[in-house]
Amino acid sequence: MESEIIKAMLPGGPVAILAGFIFLMYKKDRTNSENCMRSDRIFMEDRLTRMIKEDQKSREENTVAITTLSVILKELKEVVSDCSRTNIQERKGQ
Repeated sequence: MESEIIKAMLPGGPVAILAGFIFLMYKKDRTNSENCMRSDRIFMEDRLTRMIKEDQKSREENTVAITTLSVILKELKEVVSDCSRTNIQERKGQ
């Protein structure tokens, strides 16, 4: 394709050839830029996906920890309540 463009511009003289060369360089630069943008986008999407998965895992671990702490606190409350009742009853008995 590039050689066809150059052949078509030969009759136009040096200015046409220069314009064709500038166009081809622009096209090549744009293609390279688009490829770089695609690869950057793929990299960012992969990174974002990995971060979301790590965040989800962290949230699940935190949920388990909070649930465990809630159960422990409930049991501790019951133990403290039982101790308080026992302590009150012992005082009344003295």
